[in-house]
Amino acid sequence: MRQGSGSRPAGRPTGLIQSADRALRVLEAVGSAPDGVSARDVAQRLDLALATTYHLLSTLTHAGYVVHLPEQRRYVLGYKIHALDAGLRRQLKVTAATRRVLADVHRLVDAPVYLALFRDREVVIADVADSARRPRVRQLDVGLSEAPHVTAFGKVMLASMDPGARRELIEQRGLPALTSRSATRLDTLDAQLEQVRQTRLAVEIDEFIPKLSCMAAPVSDAAGRVRGAVSVSVSTTEFGPRRRAIEAAVRLGAGQLGSTFA
Repeated sequence: MRQGSGSRPAGRPTGLIQSADRALRVLEAVGSAPDGVSARDVAQRLDLALATTYHLLSTLTHAGYVVHLPEQRRYVLGYKIHALDAGLRRQLKVTAATRRVLADVHRLVDAPVYLALFRDREVVIADVADSARRPRVRQLDVGLSEAPHVTAFGKVMLASMDPGARRELIEQRGLPALTSRSATRLDTLDAQLEQVRQTRLAVEIDEFIPKLSCMAAPVSDAAGRVRGAVSVSVSTTEFGPRRRAIEAAVRLGAGQLGSTFA
């Protein structure tokens, strides 16, 4: 019999409010369903009691974050989600001008272009310019990016960090191998980051995903602080022949976006 625990794996931080945690998980469940989802499906997916699930959905509906479609007996995202998305883009400084720069670079280099911004010790993919012909890499969609030691824009962030803060971050997260080419030794990574600092360019080949290569250039503000990176991804077979064109494109985009942080 279902207990309605809605439990998550052990190791969560203390001080969390269970009802808020559950409501957010319900919201995520609604958002992950392409055509909406029933209360029963949410309850089963999250291991919640059906009555609890209805209460949470009613609360989210009242707040405007979920819409109930009674004839279809399904719940879909509400329109307040758009306001949250717009607020996030404002905080990340993703503007119409920013998107034009990324679109121009995408057309120039004929490859997906990513804007990664650094928030404290996190790398956030803030925006992506791509097309049906040159789609983004699924693992590099808008949102938080993990494993900075194996991504080009992550290496830009690590290279710009204070050495003590960088070592502390690496001690916390480790250097897991995502592929056989991933840097898993600190001395190897340090050598790569020194190269990034010297050339103001980061490259990864098959380190994040096999047969994929990326290049990134730092985006710096008026004071010279690195605030993010512009990155391009292509297949590894394409990378060698197109390397100079990709470098020119990411440097151009990063230079134009620097004024965003003036």
